[in-house]
Amino acid sequence: PDVVRGAAVLELGCGTGAVGLYAAALGASRVALTDGGPPALLQLARTNVDANAQLYDGEVGVRPLEWGTPLADLGACDVVLASDVTYAADAQPALASTLRALTDGGCRRILVAHERRVANDDAPDEKFDGFVAAAAAAGLGVATLHTESVGERRVLVLEVGAEEQ
Repeated sequence: PDVVRGAAVLELGCGTGAVGLYAAALGASRVALTDGGPPALLQLARTNVDANAQLYDGEVGVRPLEWGTPLADLGACDVVLASDVTYAADAQPALASTLRALTDGGCRRILVAHERRVANDDAPDEKFDGFVAAAAAAGLGVATLHTESVGERRVLVLEVGAEEQ
């Protein structure tokens, strides 16, 4: 809660908007839910914003955002949240480019949830490794803050930031 309370939050790849709406309910002052998916997905997020309006006091909006494109008119953000956005290897460079632009634009914290989709803990995680490599190519570092296992599912909470020069 302390990460988002009073903060301007940007959610990347919002899908239904659950993560951003949770941030709003925890006290974020402003939340921008973004996704590059079809209009129907963005409409679903808008429907969920309206259906959950009683849970938050801040401003919550939905808008399209294609990773790797200029970040026009997003406004300043304090915290970027992204969940389950690292699974598509072909999208990782564009995601990393967007994260770099957000870092350069002054976002103070970027948190990404990554689910390991491998057979066991000893197996290499190509999606994770690919995301780390794409981030490094964009001049970003990735640190694991937390690992959570629920049954056979394992989720890592990652912090992404500019590499020290």
